[in-house]
Amino acid sequence: MIIADQTLHGYANGHQVLASSCELDLSDRMKMDVLSDLNCRCDKDDLSYYMGYYLEQANKYVIAKTWYADEMLRSGCVWTHSIIFNMNDFSKINNFDTIIKLFRRPKLNNYIGYGIRLEIDEKSQKPNFDNNELLAYVIYTIYGNSLPRFIYFHEKDDNILQMLFHCIKYMPLKLLKDFSFCSMTYELRSYNNIPFTYQITTESLSNNLKLRNPQMDFCIPYELIEKMPYWVNCFEILLSENKIDDLNNFIKSYGQNYLSWEYYNGFIRLFFLLKNKEELELKEYFSVLLNLMGSQGNKLIQITVDLLLEDAFSTYYFKNVQYQILENIDMGNFKLSKKQNNTLYDKIMAGEIECLYPLLCKYKAGKLKSKSQKMLEEIIRKLKPVDLKRVSKMNEDICIILIRLNRNLLLSEDIWKLNRNFQSTMLYAGGKWKDSNSINKLFKLVICKYKARVVDEIYNIYGDEVIPYILNILSKETIYDENYLSSWYPIIERNSVELFNSLISFSSREFARNLFCKIDFRDKEKIENIDLNIWNEIYSKIVLPENDNVWRLKLSLNYLIIIFSVSYQFDNNMVSEILKPIYEHMLKNELEINSWNYFQYLLPEVEPYNSWDKCLRVREALNERGYRIKGINC
Repeated sequence: MIIADQTLHGYANGHQVLASSCELDLSDRMKMDVLSDLNCRCDKDDLSYYMGYYLEQANKYVIAKTWYADEMLRSGCVWTHSIIFNMNDFSKINNFDTIIKLFRRPKLNNYIGYGIRLEIDEKSQKPNFDNNELLAYVIYTIYGNSLPRFIYFHEKDDNILQMLFHCIKYMPLKLLKDFSFCSMTYELRSYNNIPFTYQITTESLSNNLKLRNPQMDFCIPYELIEKMPYWVNCFEILLSENKIDDLNNFIKSYGQNYLSWEYYNGFIRLFFLLKNKEELELKEYFSVLLNLMGSQGNKLIQITVDLLLEDAFSTYYFKNVQYQILENIDMGNFKLSKKQNNTLYDKIMAGEIECLYPLLCKYKAGKLKSKSQKMLEEIIRKLKPVDLKRVSKMNEDICIILIRLNRNLLLSEDIWKLNRNFQSTMLYAGGKWKDSNSINKLFKLVICKYKARVVDEIYNIYGDEVIPYILNILSKETIYDENYLSSWYPIIERNSVELFNSLISFSSREFARNLFCKIDFRDKEKIENIDLNIWNEIYSKIVLPENDNVWRLKLSLNYLIIIFSVSYQFDNNMVSEILKPIYEHMLKNELEINSWNYFQYLLPEVEPYNSWDKCLRVREALNERGYRIKGINC
């Protein structure tokens, strides 16, 4: 049961309260005294009307019925029976016919029953509306017109009251507090110079009212409306399904301040725009906000973005909302905090990152506005190499843009799976890295994993600086590839010190051996500054373990040049082992002419008649260098 208070006002040496079931604050009593009285001249025949208004101090809502008291000797007297509801109880009443039946026109000097509280059955049957068009009209006039407003209707038609009560039942309390109505206005109804917000009059009275109150909004007559706006029909359905809280909660997500008459209609339209579209562009939503909310539009866009990023606002309606925020940041001129920037990035990375591609195409074409452009650049700088293919679809122009802004994307493996022209373009787009760790990662990818042939490009960008990195990476190779080695050799041979120092660290002896044999040792500059210990380590690492006679001969030929070129001496035993395969071939006259010519320029000349004797010249060279090799010279 719902408990409500009641009062009865009438004439007794002045208009006053005659009976009451409650004590009210003075200001509330004064308000009821004034509003329960007749404030106009009218035709007293069968005069009765309803009012509704809010008592601020009691935080209660009054619904009252007034009758003309023609039994009084004094003209202009009325009876007013008021029922006072708690705000929370008011919305629980199913059928306002229940309330209407509570109103009783008193009999003169018989006020029994008006001083007790009323019990109202909240489980009364819900009304069946035979005229949904009329309900739609009431919805339209309440929420679709500025406050205050007049509507005029057929005389003696009480159906509109039922519709009005039904709308009031579902009205948010914050709006209801500012909503007052009168069912029959002969003259402007007001309190403290504030007009009632919703006043019903008759067509016959409307002309005079219009003349006296040109500032009032007179709604279009019911009969002249051919078709209700779309939002009205949607609102009607929402009422019938008892889902008005969905709308109100939507508004509350923006803040309680917006649950007001100033913004309610705009939010109604926004709500149904969302609700009745499977998919909505955020740009369209922003545009509607700006059109409906006037000066508050930009602020509401900011709030919308905040709510979307905080997942406090349904993103169901906005596909890939994070990208739409990015694209439309200029539209509402909203600002994102550092935290929100990070949140936006996280959402983009966690979502369908491919959706960045259309934005990148617009960026390339110069079609993004400045703020969107700047934010997109910030996001690009945060991309990871693994993101490149999904974001760019490996479009060359897009990839150039991405890599110019984020050189780290050069570490994307997808680049090095494509052709050399593409790889070359990306390298030049990225330019020179200064971070040694990043350089090393890039070269490992290019040289080791995908064996890319972008030798010239890398050297053009990095110069001699690249040699230690390449040697370090090659030193860890376990599978020998002659063609691959040959492509990089023209670069690494430019720094002989680095080259020879690295040979001892190669994990693959075969790799180190083949690289060693590629060196042209006739270029004295390559070898003269190499420490003896390095030569000894190379010998131990590469030459000494070699069992293949062909390779042993090649290695020995190179070492022989080293021995005869440097100023310091090697160990006799080492020289003996190096010279042995060469000397044996010379004794048997099996040394190829190219092999002989490779080192003979380092040997001393002998008498012409002995010039045929290759072994003699070798022995003379050994003697000059101070070597005593058993079995060769004595």
